Amino acid sequence: MSIDRRRFLAVAAGLLTLPRVAAAAVKPRELGWADLIPPTETRNLAMAERALKGFVPHGGGLLQERTPADIMQRLRTELDGAYVKIPGYALPLDYREEGTRQLLLVPYVGACIHVPPPPPNQILLVTSETPIKFESMFEAIWVTGEMKVGPVSNDLADVGYRLAADAVEAYEF
Repeated sequence: MSIDRRRFLAVAAGLLTLPRVAAAAVKPRELGWADLIPPTETRNLAMAERALKGFVPHGGGLLQERTPADIMQRLRTELDGAYVKIPGYALPLDYREEGTRQLLLVPYVGACIHVPPPPPNQILLVTSETPIKFESMFEAIWVTGEMKVGPVSNDLADVGYRLAADAVEAYEF
């Protein structure tokens, strides 16, 4: 192979990874849990505000969405593709010794475990190519990455948002 062809292939390979590098260089939009609720959706806003202050609701009579169409109506579709940073608590879905590659990010400790799950617009499914290790599931974290909007269901909850994590760090109060 000639040196020019090697140089071309090296440059071409670099261009394929450029969008990911460029996305990481962009400052993420910092979100709070209330930012995940559409302006027309008021029934979940009070719960989100209480969760941000550390209050753990026990059901609260929230109507659980059942169909993907119902869930989509209660999501902020303009966040699809946004590069964001959001604090929350992790609920690992596949924890192993090396860490987890998939978790639910929720607004308060114990969500989806001891109480009914929050509504789908208050749960993010976070995936990471690099395993994430935690000192404790009861510590708040920041997650930064590209957000995708759309319902996903698992055994624990219906989820409204997905986040491909670029960075996970401790949340300092």
